[in-house]
Amino acid sequence: MRRALFVLVSTLVLSGGQAMAGVVVTVNDTDLSDNKVSPMTVYLDDNRMKIVNGKDTMIFRGDLKRIWAIESDARTYTEMSPDTVQKMGSQLSAAMAQMQARLAQLPPEQRAQIEAMMAQRGGALGAPPQKRITYAKAGGGKTVGSWRCETYAKMVNGQKEEDLCMAPIGSVGITADDLKVLDSISTMMEPLSQQGPERSSYMSLDAINKATGF
Repeated sequence: MRRALFVLVSTLVLSGGQAMAGVVVTVNDTDLSDNKVSPMTVYLDDNRMKIVNGKDTMIFRGDLKRIWAIESDARTYTEMSPDTVQKMGSQLSAAMAQMQARLAQLPPEQRAQIEAMMAQRGGALGAPPQKRITYAKAGGGKTVGSWRCETYAKMVNGQKEEDLCMAPIGSVGITADDLKVLDSISTMMEPLSQQGPERSSYMSLDAINKATGF
């Protein structure tokens, strides 16, 4: 799927007559095959985060160590705590171990077919997919909105996956401190990230910093 992302960052507006320290990130994700636009808004404030994606909302409160996932259409929500995440991680680990045991009992040919299928998805059955993500300079820069950015190719296991145009976060008026809440939520979700799918590749900041120098 070919996609285009447009991101707009701004300072938070007044709330209740008093200013809030934080940022609002507005994302328009466009599917270039049909030009369908999927908007998403992310609110970041100290140790709190809120993501509004269509009719679904996710709220994180680092001070309370709680995550709420809200489904508007179903008029339901799910609350997660560190204990909940730990329990889910343990259950997922046990389920993967059980699948590994079943796989070991299969005939060699059938087992090889399943292992090959899982390898195509980036990892072995029962283990988190392992993907080596790097970024390579891909031509010159360009202007997106009012910002100047440099183009890079995102490489997954040596194969080009997509083109990105990246700029220092300081160019849109925010700092690394404004994004510290992302570390808090990643820490809370660590038991699941160790067992489940890899963390979003857009959060592989070390690889991005190494490639871009900023």
